[in-house]
Amino acid sequence: LSGATVSIVVGWAVTLRSPIAVSVASALTVALLAPLTFFDPIFRSEWNAWDAGGWCVPWLSRMGALAAVGAATLIIVVRRLRMPERLLTGRVPPRLAPRCREAGDVPSLSLRNVRKSFGSSPVIQGVSLSARSGVVGLLGANGAGKTTLMRLIVGAISPDVGEVVIGRCKRTTAPGIGFQPQDFHVPRGVTARAYLDYWAIENGLTASRRRRDKVDQVLEIVGLQGEAERLVDEFSGGTRQRVGVARALLGDPDILVLDEPSAGMDVIAREGLRSVLAEYGREHLVLLSTHIASDLEAVADRLLLLDRGQIRFDGRVADFVGSVEGRVWELRVHRNDLAGVRANHEVLSSRLEGGAWVVRVLTEPGTKLSGTEPCAPTLENATIAAIRTTSPAASRALTDLSFLAQVPPPITPILRQSRSRN
Repeated sequence: LSGATVSIVVGWAVTLRSPIAVSVASALTVALLAPLTFFDPIFRSEWNAWDAGGWCVPWLSRMGALAAVGAATLIIVVRRLRMPERLLTGRVPPRLAPRCREAGDVPSLSLRNVRKSFGSSPVIQGVSLSARSGVVGLLGANGAGKTTLMRLIVGAISPDVGEVVIGRCKRTTAPGIGFQPQDFHVPRGVTARAYLDYWAIENGLTASRRRRDKVDQVLEIVGLQGEAERLVDEFSGGTRQRVGVARALLGDPDILVLDEPSAGMDVIAREGLRSVLAEYGREHLVLLSTHIASDLEAVADRLLLLDRGQIRFDGRVADFVGSVEGRVWELRVHRNDLAGVRANHEVLSSRLEGGAWVVRVLTEPGTKLSGTEPCAPTLENATIAAIRTTSPAASRALTDLSFLAQVPPPITPILRQSRSRN
């Protein structure tokens, strides 16, 4: 009877995941078990034997079993309810986290000489920066350390040297960050609403009505209110990314960290995402990493260029683009002349137009090319120029187009020869 009572009451409390339920469960357990135990004749006889100075093994066994069951029950309840979670897992649940921002404070992020290595390979090398509300864009080549830097900021990994400060708290205890990683796992057979409902609970929204309203709100923000009951498995890559953005917005975070959020999105979804980030950045801090330069040109107030674990540029997007003003030229060349253009110039971009290549090249300051005029540079042009300056090997991999000058033979005659042989 005692075991059944404990199982029913604790199960009810764990299902509700509420501190009030824990209190009621504790009171009911004590109220039901104490009288049953006290008036049990066997227990009373054992107590009398103990009181008389006898050594009663059954009584000690019963007390030990009761203590073990009570301890196990307590651990299960507090872990499911996430109350003293930091003692058990090192994490701080949002509703119990210390206040890192007082009323009137602006969301802020500070990195102080942060370094991180994996084995003998340094990935982040002495990064220091401070940021407040607004949209901060993070650019860099593959392997520059962008994802590692984001994981350091959100606390997924710890720095070897230095510290990350969120508002008034160090990163080890600071809440208030929403994170969308580049790749995130969604269990099979889960709808968008169920997935977001789970993460809303993880963000401390235990009240069912409030949680439902918040899930509806973020679904509407990312334009998925009509897809809430569909399985996430059925979504395209771009739609799945929008679910990730919705998850990051659930806790109304002071700092929103997004790693390639627009990957796979169509132009309409990307435009909607830009509007969401621009609006959210008015009162919060948004850190956005993407390889789509037009997204940063549209919404970023500030740009960070990361190269080999170090910040090479920190400033306004217009200033970064202006650094190559008057040095970008556009040439129209025949396909067979492309290799020669690359041998004599720094190629930034190219496109095929009317059977010829339209190539943008970078020149040294003060250098002019005959027969053409300098064109307005883009953020993509400035990024490749900066990476080429700091890391020539990486930039050559981006702009080596010489293989395109070698026109392969048509495949149709080859297929015909193969069929005739057969």
